[in-house]
Amino acid sequence: MISLVRWNRVAGDWTYTTLVVEYAGRDENTWQVIAQGQPMILDRAEWAIFN
Repeated sequence: MISLVRWNRVAGDWTYTTLVVEYAGRDENTWQVIAQGQPMILDRAEWAIFN
């Protein structure tokens, strides 16, 4: 399991979204994960690991 965060700027304020997912792999550009039983591909430029 890994935790990912994505930051967004909305109306001049920073907001974030977090996901706790099962790690399935990665390449230079994407995370391959499983969230709620569904495989997903997330852009590594948008999503970062956090503790």
